[in-house]
Amino acid sequence: MRSLAVVVTSCLLLASAAVPAAAVTAQEIERDVMCVTCGVPLQVAESPAADAQRREINRLVDAGLTKEQIEDRLVAIYGERVL
Repeated sequence: MRSLAVVVTSCLLLASAAVPAAAVTAQEIERDVMCVTCGVPLQVAESPAADAQRREINRLVDAGLTKEQIEDRLVAIYGERVL
């Protein structure tokens, strides 16, 4: 009976680990953050600083981070004004 419990628990753990987090796109992040130089939403900003922020967002998206993790990283880099 104990081995059955171990097998069931293992299956449940594996199943929960196999469910991927919802993928986020760079465009979703750009809609929700600000260009720290221009003070406008990043999706409409047209400055070298905005381009640098977009590159960082793309790097984080490519690394598989969640939206919350990306926003936390952006705050760590650029400060609260990025939100």
